[in-house]
Amino acid sequence: MTREEILAALREIVAMNFELDPELLTPDAELRAHLGMDSLDLVDLTFFVKHRFGIEDGADAYKNLRTLGDIAGFVELRQEET
Repeated sequence: MTREEILAALREIVAMNFELDPELLTPDAELRAHLGMDSLDLVDLTFFVKHRFGIEDGADAYKNLRTLGDIAGFVELRQEET
């Protein structure tokens, strides 16, 4: 998957599961500050990302990811490793 395809899938995941306007879901959108996600939302997002992209990393691997672009880069890197 390309980075743009990953971002599109992330936008779909976030818009559908967290009822957010897709217009807000840019690569630099901060999960907490811009999108208003709390700790439970982030745990849920981790679950959705793991299942959508087949990533087996634990929750600690996600703790420094602050934006949708960060998550896309993380997914892209994990896909390159497989």
